[in-house]
Amino acid sequence: MSRRRRFTAIALVALASLLAFVALLAIWANRQVLDTENWTERSTRVLATPAVRDRVAGYLVDRLYAEVDVAAQIEAALPERLAPLAEPAAGALRTAAERTARDQLSRARTQQAWENANRTAHTLLIRALEGGGPIVGTQDGIVVLDLHELLTELQERVGIGGRAAGRLPEDAARLTLMRSEQIGTAQDLFKLLDALPIIAVVLSLGLFGGALAVAPTWRRQAVLGYGAGLAGAGIAALVTARLLGDAVVGAVATTEAGVPAAEQVWSILTELLDEAATAAIGYGALLLLGGWLAGPSRPARAARRVTAPYLRDPAVAYGAFALLVVLVVVWWAPTPATRNPLTAVLLVALAAVGFEALRRRAVREFPAADPAGADG
Repeated sequence: MSRRRRFTAIALVALASLLAFVALLAIWANRQVLDTENWTERSTRVLATPAVRDRVAGYLVDRLYAEVDVAAQIEAALPERLAPLAEPAAGALRTAAERTARDQLSRARTQQAWENANRTAHTLLIRALEGGGPIVGTQDGIVVLDLHELLTELQERVGIGGRAAGRLPEDAARLTLMRSEQIGTAQDLFKLLDALPIIAVVLSLGLFGGALAVAPTWRRQAVLGYGAGLAGAGIAALVTARLLGDAVVGAVATTEAGVPAAEQVWSILTELLDEAATAAIGYGALLLLGGWLAGPSRPARAARRVTAPYLRDPAVAYGAFALLVVLVVVWWAPTPATRNPLTAVLLVALAAVGFEALRRRAVREFPAADPAGADG
């Protein structure tokens, strides 16, 4: 094989590995940001985190006190001579309100309301990003996370008074996710993020296939190189998540008190990236194993010699392969790709191609090997 072909194959494998890293980040962002069920499920888990729950409770109490003049309500209920006690009483009630809010947020009913609010907000956000017409349920084209129901329930449980009830405006405790002037830019990013995972994965596999085609006598090395590249991409993605986490936590948590909540939120939001990165490391390890088994080392040759009698019979060989597929892909399903029918079929097809190449090599190399592993 010419030096030019080998250099081309090396370059293709390197580019394929780099695109695998890009694909991992794109897959994570796509599944976390654009999938409503993933967004809602993790938002609900975020609220179940004590540090986050404390911050949300504080926010709700802040909004309650911003919308209702609690001191004035208390003063109106007190005799005139006790009016100076209204402000201290309002402060004491605030402390009690925060305890009540934390208790409220730990209840199943409240967590369901939080889940519903997040699902509605995300559905409206995706509808806006898809350009599907007016943003229903928002004001002036603003996508919001509406926590009004939680705030109203808190007001009722704290028991500020009937006169305060109904004074909470409809836009109380609404967190703006996106404004109308931001929609154009967000739609462009949405289109990119929606297509990038597929493009990156297809290009990565295509470049790897190109490396196999351009250098036929270097295929085992290409498999080893891409295996190492996939594993490296997974490790790089995990490192990137940690570095991004440090930056995000530092930017979001302006005080030491906010660091635990920010760290826990980031940990929950990057679980999908951890899954994808770990899967890439696993796929890379399998490629490295396959490349090693096809290699010239004594242990690899011994493995091929021992298995040659069984690999010689396609029914036995593919019966064992099918059993392995059922156990790993159908029953265990250890990675997100094995849990998706389309990607699972693709993985099985790629594995079958590699298995057939290894089977043919073993049979060609040891055509007369017996089940005991002796050469004939």
